[in-house]
Amino acid sequence: MTPIRGFVAVALLGVVVGGASVASIDWARGGPGSGSTTTNTGNPFAGATQGVSDSSTTSLVQPAADDFSGLYNAIRPSIVEIDTTGQAGRRRSQQVQGQGSGVVLDTNGDILTNNHVINGSQTIEIIFADGTTATANVIGTDAADDLAIVKTDADASELHPATVGDSGAVKIGNVVAAIGNPFGLDGSFSTGVVSGLDRTLSAGGGQSNQQGLMQTDAAVNEGSSGGGLFNMRGELIAINSALENPDASTFAGVAYAVPINSAKPLIRRVAGG
Repeated sequence: MTPIRGFVAVALLGVVVGGASVASIDWARGGPGSGSTTTNTGNPFAGATQGVSDSSTTSLVQPAADDFSGLYNAIRPSIVEIDTTGQAGRRRSQQVQGQGSGVVLDTNGDILTNNHVINGSQTIEIIFADGTTATANVIGTDAADDLAIVKTDADASELHPATVGDSGAVKIGNVVAAIGNPFGLDGSFSTGVVSGLDRTLSAGGGQSNQQGLMQTDAAVNEGSSGGGLFNMRGELIAINSALENPDASTFAGVAYAVPINSAKPLIRRVAGG
């Protein structure tokens, strides 16, 4: 089964920057014939009833310089796979399957992902780290920042919220970890550094530019969209959303993520954080 670039409707990140192609990194498969949280006084999420918290000083883990297994074990349960189905084609007669990632926000079933992962979907299935599944519905979107929140009625025992950090404190050179489901390889983990801040992707076709993005060289690929970018304290600092590559499909050292501070208004409005 050959992966292709995301849904056709997701043109926001299918643009050209500096002569290279920038692609959204959800994985669309198919068509016919193919198949815990911590709170700190003064933080914006302190005392949040939904379980979403913001921590910029409390370390969840202390990774060794050459061993990130503790970090992985701390953040893996908060990452889910998101499988979608939708209709494509001029007469909407073609069934399309898509795949991306998401981050659990709270024990009420709210999950943060990219808008392009779920845009146009008719069904959404969540696959948790232990392999259990649940259905979800879209409850809020922010198309300008390519963000969305879906809600599932999964049992609270399946919901392991990420600790939300402060992307405003991130500096170029900070070590980061990306985790998601590239090419359907669930729970894939990579590390790198923040290699740029406040990047802008220039969208064509009359669409709005996407601004304020974080650049990283932590490896992401198709299917990583909506997955988390974490600092070394295990705090969620961004949502992986796009990559830049001449062939527009595989990682070449430049990826973009939506800073988590850009997601906080949507979280507050939709998830009550």
